[in-house]
Amino acid sequence: MKDIKELAARIRELHREYLQGKETSLEELQTLAWVAEIPVDFVQELLSLEDVPGQDAETDKEILDAYSDALRELEELKQENAKLQESADDAREKTGEAQKHQADAEDFKNLAESYSRELEDLKALRDSDQARIRSLEDALKKKDRKCVTLLCYGDEKNLYPGEQTEIVMDILSGILKNLPEGSRRKDILESVVDANPVQGIPKILALQVKQLFREDRQMDDRFEADLKKMGFDVKRVNKHYSLSYRGDDRYTATVPSTKSDKRAGQNLASEIVKKMF
Repeated sequence: MKDIKELAARIRELHREYLQGKETSLEELQTLAWVAEIPVDFVQELLSLEDVPGQDAETDKEILDAYSDALRELEELKQENAKLQESADDAREKTGEAQKHQADAEDFKNLAESYSRELEDLKALRDSDQARIRSLEDALKKKDRKCVTLLCYGDEKNLYPGEQTEIVMDILSGILKNLPEGSRRKDILESVVDANPVQGIPKILALQVKQLFREDRQMDDRFEADLKKMGFDVKRVNKHYSLSYRGDDRYTATVPSTKSDKRAGQNLASEIVKKMF
């Protein structure tokens, strides 16, 4: 029961952080729910019991609402500007026609003057709308700018939420232990690791794999189900089984179909951890 309460408290904490503007808290919440296999309904029920957000969350909501309103206003202004341009072209055409018949009748002269004034008014309104559109576009561009990051993603895709960040931070933490105290490299790595908190998913997955292979288990329906529950794809190949993680066949491990001893199981677990996590 204590673990459940702590888990619920952590989920609520991450949700509050996200409402207060910490974007990484949403990814941490997704990762935590994935690892603990928490149903979406359960997470939603926990968050429905959350306290009313504070002033920061309300301010964020106002900013988001204003941003959405600005987008709608921008689209409406663009549509209105197109109509004004069409009206201006029509007025210009009518003005030209009126000017051709100016010598024939005073009525046409008055009509031309009227259309000319209307055209000027439309031009002024169009110029005002275009200035407003440029202002809104500049404001939206500023809101769309993302924080400058230390590293960029490559072509690899995450096999689970936040996988690449988890693995990179795990590698850096391992390197950090071997760097000499007082060195520039250690100070930089410490600041990077501290600024990118993670859940430690690679270590959790490694522990789960070692637990699965801790005994001299034979591949049967139950063992296969346990592997699939962790995210492994299990395929029968001749007299053994091939494992791949999350459908990525670049990283595979071979599991014998017959029962193996404890040492063989531990060696296989180590091989899986090194290749896949």
